[in-house]
Amino acid sequence: MLTFTENAATVIKGLLTTADEPTRAGLRIGASGEDSHLAVEIAPAPEAGDAVIEDHGARVFLDEVAVPQLSERELDAKITGESVQFLLREQP
Repeated sequence: MLTFTENAATVIKGLLTTADEPTRAGLRIGASGEDSHLAVEIAPAPEAGDAVIEDHGARVFLDEVAVPQLSERELDAKITGESVQFLLREQP
């Protein structure tokens, strides 16, 4: 299953402070259109069928397409100025 670094969790929690209900909200990773690309968005709650991963106090929702693609990955985040870039790498 996807894991994420403490750094990524801190970034995710920071992004969720803008959600209406930050305690239920999470970062959602899912299919983007008909291709195999994944999109990231802030979601108020998981959608039906989403896997919910909680770690370091942050929540990530994965749709059915993302689960197998990210099963052996670790999510990290890089902050440059005011932008955030999420990075995926093999789990250590």
